[in-house]
Amino acid sequence: MIQLPLFAAMASSTTGYRMPGFVDAARRVFDTPAPSRRAGPDTSREAARALDSAVGRLRMDALRHVVNAGDGGSTFDSWRAARGHQSSQSGRFSELADAGLIEATDRRRPTVAGHMARVFVATQAGREAAR
Repeated sequence: MIQLPLFAAMASSTTGYRMPGFVDAARRVFDTPAPSRRAGPDTSREAARALDSAVGRLRMDALRHVVNAGDGGSTFDSWRAARGHQSSQSGRFSELADAGLIEATDRRRPTVAGHMARVFVATQAGREAAR
């Protein structure tokens, strides 16, 4: 499959049904491989390849966590703690935000380490994609 830009104006699904680009983009974000640092060590590229099979599931899990948090929102730290994920999974929140499925608020909450973390809420597109 050819990877299209995330925010194409219009895109066709496999059935030929035309849908708004942001809905198709929301769906594609779960099929996009995990990024690796191109100039990074080969271990970074190997880790990204190993994560590819699970990254869509992790993105959806993170999105549903934020959606379920409602207007109160969620931090990456609360998702990590609830799911027992490693801290390297913070990229999932960034990817969801870049895709327009979640957005950072002005609010902050303390992490388990005592640092302040941004609170994210789901956008309308995120709520629709999580269904």
